[in-house]
Formats: sequence, structure tokens, C-alpha cells
Amino acid sequence: MLKGQLPDLRETQSGKDLIAIGVKEGIDKGIEEGKREALIELLEARFGPLDANLIEKLQSLAGLEVLAKHYTKALKVKSLDPLFAED
Repeated sequence: MLKGQLPDLRETQSGKDLIAIGVKEGIDKGIEEGKREALIELLEARFGPLDANLIEKLQSLAGLEVLAKHYTKALKVKSLDPLFAED
């Protein structure tokens, strides 16, 4: 049987490490979501309202590199058709 109280998880090194990992993952997720929203806003500004299928496809994009590639492509394309075409 344990005697005394267990330390607060935030006060242990393991707890601090876990919190740091969670914070970083949360920040990365927020950055990714911001880039995804910026991509959608850019496309809407250039081409008008987007249909639900395209928005769903854009929402499924994952990874900062993938989003950056599509954002750069969105700046250059003359229509939405080549946006998901392979280079």
C-alpha cells in the first residue's frame, strides 16, 4: 500500500514532458488548420464560392508541406482543375 500522496503529475519530469508534447502537437495542429483555412480563403478570393466537394477535399489535406505545396499552386493556377493534378 502506498503511503502519502502521489506528486502532482505537472510536478514530475515525466508529466512535464507529456505536457510539452501535448502543447507542441496542439500548436502544430493549430498552424495546420490556419494554413488550411488560408488556402480555402485564397481559392475563394480567386475563384468565388467553392463547392462542398472541393471544400471537403481541402479539409482532408494533412501536413504542413502538403498544404504549403497546394497554397503555392493555388497562387499560380488559372482555374481550379489543375489544383490537385500531379506535377
